[in-house]
Amino acid sequence: MSDVITLARPYAKAAFAVARDAGALGPWSAALELASAAADNKTVQRLIADPNVDNEGLVELFLPADGGPDGFSNLVNVLVHYDRLPVLPEIARIFDKLKADAEQTMAVTVRSATELSDDYQSRLSASLSKRFGRSIELACEIDPTVLGGAIIQAGDMIIDGSLRRRLGLMAESLKG
Repeated sequence: MSDVITLARPYAKAAFAVARDAGALGPWSAALELASAAADNKTVQRLIADPNVDNEGLVELFLPADGGPDGFSNLVNVLVHYDRLPVLPEIARIFDKLKADAEQTMAVTVRSATELSDDYQSRLSASLSKRFGRSIELACEIDPTVLGGAIIQAGDMIIDGSLRRRLGLMAESLKG
């Protein structure tokens, strides 16, 4: 994994610099997300490994229909030329982290057993924004395995406020 990160980081930083200078962080992020999804596809992975598929065909496969933002085709060409297409998902992940840092945003996922009200989402977003000092992009998911409460994932941090966790903590304290 560290090898993939080591390979991906310079590409992500270069892509970020080009996108930032062009004021096109959003379009670059979208194009990288699309290319990353293609690189994760098993059929596409077989095409990447197939020596009979020419480089021009691979480049076309990874470009958005509109060609992508300025400079994106250059990145794809370089990745194809140096056989780095498999690191595209990591490039996209690092790029999005750089983008979030530059924009002072944070993607937060909340999993709960039931749908959260708009008022609760608003209050939670405000609370998390205050805690992390960033604008929060809240994504809510319904997960029937969460018995009650919610599990919040903000970057690498997980805040488990589920009933299952609280019951587990209570059981541990009763044992001790």
